[in-house]
Amino acid sequence: MTIENVWNDFKGELFGFIKSRIHNQELAEDLLQEVFIKIHTNLNSLGEGANLVSWIYRITRNTIIDYYRNKT
Repeated sequence: MTIENVWNDFKGELFGFIKSRIHNQELAEDLLQEVFIKIHTNLNSLGEGANLVSWIYRITRNTIIDYYRNKT
């Protein structure tokens, strides 16, 4: 799967996931971009048979957690 496929398949769903936890449109867009940079950087390291959806959501959750950690 290419990053373009991942973007097209998941951008709306991930944006909604992020926005439901951040409650700020612009910040949610920024975090979505950060998530996709991480996905793009590490997509080739995803092992065969690994669950892509779980992996993407783990990156997204960790990005949100990192945002709240760094906010203080």
